[in-house]
Amino acid sequence: MRKLFLCSILALIVSICSFSQTLTTTAPNGVFTRDSIQFWVGTGSKETALVLVFNDSKGPNALVWGYRWNGSKTYWQMFADIASEDPRFFYMGDGSTIGGFGIDVNSSGNYSVYRSDDPSEVLISSNGLLTGTGNYDYDDWIASDINDRWVSGWGNGFWLLSSMSASGQVSANNWAGASFMSFSGSALNEDITNSNYTAVFPPNNIVLCEKPVNLISNVSYNSALVTWTNNNPTKDCILYYKISSQQTYTNSILINNDTCNLLQLLPQTEYDVTIRSLCSLGDTSDYSDTLSFQTLNYTCSMPLNISVDSITLNSAIISCIDTNLTSWELSLDTNNVIINSTSPQYSLDSLNPQTEYTVFIRKVCENTYYSDWNSITFTTLNNSNLNVLSKDNISFLLYPNPTNSYVYLLIEGKNKYFNVEINNINAKKILTTTIYSNIESKIDISHLPKGIYFIRVFNNEFSKVEKLIIR
Repeated sequence: MRKLFLCSILALIVSICSFSQTLTTTAPNGVFTRDSIQFWVGTGSKETALVLVFNDSKGPNALVWGYRWNGSKTYWQMFADIASEDPRFFYMGDGSTIGGFGIDVNSSGNYSVYRSDDPSEVLISSNGLLTGTGNYDYDDWIASDINDRWVSGWGNGFWLLSSMSASGQVSANNWAGASFMSFSGSALNEDITNSNYTAVFPPNNIVLCEKPVNLISNVSYNSALVTWTNNNPTKDCILYYKISSQQTYTNSILINNDTCNLLQLLPQTEYDVTIRSLCSLGDTSDYSDTLSFQTLNYTCSMPLNISVDSITLNSAIISCIDTNLTSWELSLDTNNVIINSTSPQYSLDSLNPQTEYTVFIRKVCENTYYSDWNSITFTTLNNSNLNVLSKDNISFLLYPNPTNSYVYLLIEGKNKYFNVEINNINAKKILTTTIYSNIESKIDISHLPKGIYFIRVFNNEFSKVEKLIIR
């Protein structure tokens, strides 16, 4: 009875261990699962998935095969087993290092690579394996058929394996990855954690690669949201677009869904768009029907609400208050911009007295579009514009008056300081301060309501009251 019980427990343990060898985890990219795998190579109780990330900007970028086996297998043995069942799969290496992977995209059955600096040097595969001259001779090989895919390297880039070595053991219930990493930085340099996976279909079950249909655009002045219908198992596409007047397509985007937002387009310009599907191993569909659209006209309206206030002998406050204003530019001749301001006011200083100035202002809209210039003209003050008050050999200048932001006081006399009071029409004291003689003082009254006030300047020897108008 005990033996029977122990045998039952042992059988249960073996069953559990055997079950745990199948692929149950979600892929490292967090999206792809075991159920997404379309082509399983080999037989056995152990399962893994091989993910090749080509980073060749051709797409689909990451291809996936399922792999089953018993006992123990190295990565190199897994590559050989996949090549034996998938005649489109090719690899290069020496058993411990891996130098390249390739795909016979059009399944022609003829696959070879040649050296870029010597096209006469050609390598032809033997059961999927391409053997070089040794000594890590993996750089500068190109697929003979331009429709096929081939990525190899050692000094210019390298294939990074999950096991770090082709002689490393394949782990069950795991995702085995190989990603090509370029030293030049020109490739995508994605890996199995952030690439979009595409399942490889069996060689005898090639699915027709259909072209995208039903292209629709939603257009603004500088962008277009393009959507379409893709009836293929994979959503990988290449979108091409150009200005309609151009002869050839100058821009392309690799996409893994059925929508694309084209940005930084020119306003009021006609564009053409066409799309090709990328299926399974990288074979492409026909081009879609051309979608043509015109971006909208962009209007950056001229600022209208501009004003000049607090004009003095040598300064003035320029105000620009306009709807949806984020920034504006100010110039005295439209050629040399003095400031680019995000504030509604700007103090224009160092002006000449009794001089007429024309200030030009334009709005800066998004993406550095500019409105037309608007202008306003004003004349700085001279002494005849000022309130010159004199008493007991003490005089002072009060300007501007009326005002809405600041008032300037200049005391001339032998006394060193003076008190200043501003009272409203009800004789209520609103503001007090102290100023010194022979120095122009600036008093901020921008917080006071509009109306009539009285400003009193005094000390032990002098007192004078003057009406001040705030508008």
